[in-house]
Amino acid sequence: MAPQIHMPGPVCLVENTEEQLVVNKEALQILSAISQPVVVVAIVGLYRTGKSYLMNKLAGKQKGFSVGSTVQAHTKGIWMWCVPHPSKPDHTLILLDTEGLGDIQKVDNESDDQIFALAILLSSTFVYNTMSTIDQGTVDLLQYPFELEHGTKDREKSQLKVTEITELFKTRTSRHLDGGEDADDIVNFFPDLVWTLRDFYLGLETAGQLITADEYLENSLRLKKGTDQRTQHFNLSRLCIQKFFPTRKCFIFDSPTHGKKLGQLETLCDDELEPDFVQQVAEFCSYIFSHSKIKTLPRGIKVNGPHLEHLVLTYVNAIRNGELPCMQNTVLALSQIENAAAVQKAMSHYDQEMSQKGQLPIDTLQELLDLHTACEREAIEVFKKNSFKDEDQHFQKELETLLHTKQEDICQKNLEASSERCSALLQDIFSSLEAEVQQGIYSKPGGHKLYIQKTEELKARYYQEPRKGIQAEEALQKYLDSKKSVGDAILQTDQALTAKEHKREEERKKVEAAKAEIKKLEESYRQNQNLIRETDRIRQQTLRQMTIDNMNYLANLKREKELRIQEEANRLRAIHEAEIRRLEEERRRLENIRQPDSTCIVTMPSMSTMKAPVCLVENKNEHLTVNLEALRLLEKISQPLVVVAIVGLFRTGKSYLMNHLAGQRHGFPLGYTVRAKTKGIWMWCVPHPTKRNHTLVLLDTEGLGDVEKGDPKNDSWIFALAVLLSSSFVYNSLGTINHQALEQLEYVTQLTQLIKAKSSPKTDELEDSLEFVSFFPDFIWAVRDFSLELKLDGYQITEDEYLENALKMISGNNPKLQKSNLSRECIRYFFPVRKCFVFDRPTHDKKLLQNIENVPEDQLQQNFLEQSKKFCSYIFTNGKTKTLRRGIIVTGNRLGSLTKNYVDAINCGAVPCLENAVATLAQQENSAAVQKASDHYSQHMSQRLSLPTDTLQELLDVHAACEREAIAVFMELSFRDEDQKFQKQLVDTIERKKDYFVLQNEEASTKYCQAELKKLSESLLESIAAGTFSVPGGYSLYLQAKKKVEQDYKLLFRKGVKGNEVLQTFLQAQATVEKSILQSDHALTDGERAVAAERAKKEAAEKKRELLKQQQKELEQLMEAQERSHKENIAQLQKKWETEMNNILKEQEEMLEHELRVQKELLIDGFEKESEKLKKDINRLQENIKTDKQRFAELLDMAGNTLIVFLPGAGKLIGVGVKFLSSQMK
Repeated sequence: MAPQIHMPGPVCLVENTEEQLVVNKEALQILSAISQPVVVVAIVGLYRTGKSYLMNKLAGKQKGFSVGSTVQAHTKGIWMWCVPHPSKPDHTLILLDTEGLGDIQKVDNESDDQIFALAILLSSTFVYNTMSTIDQGTVDLLQYPFELEHGTKDREKSQLKVTEITELFKTRTSRHLDGGEDADDIVNFFPDLVWTLRDFYLGLETAGQLITADEYLENSLRLKKGTDQRTQHFNLSRLCIQKFFPTRKCFIFDSPTHGKKLGQLETLCDDELEPDFVQQVAEFCSYIFSHSKIKTLPRGIKVNGPHLEHLVLTYVNAIRNGELPCMQNTVLALSQIENAAAVQKAMSHYDQEMSQKGQLPIDTLQELLDLHTACEREAIEVFKKNSFKDEDQHFQKELETLLHTKQEDICQKNLEASSERCSALLQDIFSSLEAEVQQGIYSKPGGHKLYIQKTEELKARYYQEPRKGIQAEEALQKYLDSKKSVGDAILQTDQALTAKEHKREEERKKVEAAKAEIKKLEESYRQNQNLIRETDRIRQQTLRQMTIDNMNYLANLKREKELRIQEEANRLRAIHEAEIRRLEEERRRLENIRQPDSTCIVTMPSMSTMKAPVCLVENKNEHLTVNLEALRLLEKISQPLVVVAIVGLFRTGKSYLMNHLAGQRHGFPLGYTVRAKTKGIWMWCVPHPTKRNHTLVLLDTEGLGDVEKGDPKNDSWIFALAVLLSSSFVYNSLGTINHQALEQLEYVTQLTQLIKAKSSPKTDELEDSLEFVSFFPDFIWAVRDFSLELKLDGYQITEDEYLENALKMISGNNPKLQKSNLSRECIRYFFPVRKCFVFDRPTHDKKLLQNIENVPEDQLQQNFLEQSKKFCSYIFTNGKTKTLRRGIIVTGNRLGSLTKNYVDAINCGAVPCLENAVATLAQQENSAAVQKASDHYSQHMSQRLSLPTDTLQELLDVHAACEREAIAVFMELSFRDEDQKFQKQLVDTIERKKDYFVLQNEEASTKYCQAELKKLSESLLESIAAGTFSVPGGYSLYLQAKKKVEQDYKLLFRKGVKGNEVLQTFLQAQATVEKSILQSDHALTDGERAVAAERAKKEAAEKKRELLKQQQKELEQLMEAQERSHKENIAQLQKKWETEMNNILKEQEEMLEHELRVQKELLIDGFEKESEKLKKDINRLQENIKTDKQRFAELLDMAGNTLIVFLPGAGKLIGVGVKFLSSQMK
């Protein structure tokens, strides 16, 4: 650009029309006119972060690049402003302002990748503009330029990242070079990195020591020690940033102003802005002007306007053709043009010099070759001066080929010129001889001799002529040969010659002819040898020159590499020494701090409140563990829980909001430095302010995107746990809802890989994710430090409308577009209840922000206080009780069990599964329910029974009452008792306990009856022993005594169920004695003895029948009791089933209602295909509801049969009865 030409304002360099990049021809014309070296400064970052304002300041203007103030992006494509460089004379400063990344209204964010890549490729200083802090998200965003797809071959495969940069930007064509060698060349053309942090309010402090902005940047890019895969993944992107951006600088900026003034920034004077901000902008501009380097290509080629024009065209065309914008291809293409022109210049120089210095014909070939060599050397020098990056000396070889062709051509021309010259001389010299021959002068005796003499004279004259060229001898010989017939004719006519002379003359002619031929061959050989020697000399000279050039190039590369290695070593040494100093200072600091008392724990007051939060899930070395103390605290909470979890980037004010919900100013720790504070998941349980008999559980999570983390998967698990544990899920972000915020919500799209609703391996991922809506929490998006106007297309919108507009699907078939829609689709589908709150910055005083928890409310912005109050009110009023599927209410103990189950699954490398977690919880809860019901039964049976009971029925009546109560206890405490497994356990347990009480009753009855019968039969037994009945008539006396014992025994009370059996056993034992007494009684006749014996048998048989009758009655009573138990179980199970079935149907109907609403929204937005796909899910869900209703009705009808299968009692009694009857039939 000529010094007098200036651009009054920016022009669009690369237009972004319908997501297609197009180069603006007007901008290219401006670049083509700039002959000066250029310094190119490009700025890239999220939209609405103040990029354009900084570029206007670099241009020395208040206005220029467009600055916007609403939630819609303003700058589109890449805009260019060329101005004279303020501190480098004869240089042009080119400012490139780029379209903001992450605009949610873009159809496809692929253009973001392309614009980011172009900014790096075109600039010599690359300004990366971000908000607030350096977090993992902003580090990941630096991967933008390397996410362009691999052309058309693997368009749908994985995308390139910063770690694959050597594949994206090749600088060498040789395929055998390794990536490291190629990467060294890449560093040479990468720009300097300047990281600008806007609206920065944290303290630049780490480990209690103040640090600079550059140290903050280097700390964020610090590598972690370790060789595990997670650490390597963490280090890889940082290693590449450090390698490919060796020159790095960081600037922090306070907020320029506050309130509505932010929307009028370009109209404000410096004295209307914050003084610190003005000073920071001045320092930034000064650095750019003094340190920004000239844009160069590899091997130090300085870029001017036409060069930059070519680069822009080449890169944009490559992108439009679906190819990679590769520096190798671009520089090669540029070198093709430049080197082809250099070859033409060299050849023109050669032609000019040869025409000036050489006039054909030239006498000798050596003289011609010497002239060619001199001109060739000059031509090669001209080429080297005008060429660059001649890979493998392709163009130099082409030049040498052309020069060799020129050499052959000029030799041929010299040959032709010599032939023409000699032919003309011979015609001129020998014309007199030919005339004399025609006149017959030599047709006489002695004429032949005269002819020969004349010929020799003319030959001598011919030899004296100059500049005959290399064809002199050959032309002469050809001429003489052509006149041989003339000489022969003269010879034949010469009669004066003798035969001998004639013969001798012929021999002489033959000798002369042979000599002439030999001379001709010798001359030809000599010329060929000269040509070979010259060609070899030229080849050797060229080879030596190429070797020298390569050696010089390699030596330069070696020196540059050694210099870079030395600089890198010095930098690493400085970092290492600084780290050692930091660790030493940290060690001394820790030594001076009294270790906290590890025995001091937080206890849960009786009202389920905690004075301070405790860690629920610890995150140590990126390994999650559940804090047992927190589980013990949760076990004490029997009330239903409302669980509110908050998730978001670190240092975005999450903990402040959670303290506000707890009604406290302190609690969850707030940080004010650049290091993350909260680690893992912290819990605070407080009484719910508006729901009686409920506990509000607040979960504050570790900030996402902490640059000190090594594994992003760790963030994903924290996110998934927050979703699984909460009933209200708060997502906290800064600034605006843009693509970055949505992409940072990629954790939502990963939920299908991180969470499973069902454990069945046959359930596909999509079908499983359809269940999420039934147990996922409400979704609340909190947008912090929001400074834009809530306007869309000129109309005011609400916060909720702002969120819903950001979540609108964008139509198109591009794979990347579909990927960008995935986050929106998942949020809309998984979270049917959504809410949005925007918050102003709490204060604009940086010192107050760093100590926000101690700032009185009257020093905070009124808008922020009202927004916070509105947020808390919504949470208290609308935050629902945490429930699992089928309406299972979560209490403290259940929340603790869920947490442990999920974390254990994660640590085992599995995916947390709700069905498995609920099943595990059900196992624990149902097992405990069985135990409590069993204990209730045992306790009340022991309290109500007085053993032995008179009858079995008395015991069974008490059993029935206690069993009914125990079943009720079980039904109240249990849930999801699949196949009535635990109810069956309870029935088995109660049956065993009943049997035990029956056995105890029998034992008590037996023991009591035996003791009393022993007392009553004592005199009888003594009489038998004394032989009292061994006399005539003794048998009659014995019967009287035995009868008295029986009568006295029958008068006893509460003999119990074994009274008759004990008596029967006693009498059977006396049968032998009675028989002996009968046989020894001589007073009786044989007939009387036989009658007496028969009577005794009949009495014994009668007593046995009475005993069997009693046992049969007891058996019937047991069966009746079992039947009652069976009916009681059925009744209570039916009641519980009805409740559970209603809950299931309610969940399914709510899911159906949500899917119908989503389907309607998709139709309105024009997504017919997705709507049709969802229709299939809706039809399936409707069919499931219909099937479930029918199945539930059938289950209720067959509940009795179901329990006959699952419950043990009836079959057991039938078996007992069959065994009893079988024993009687034997």
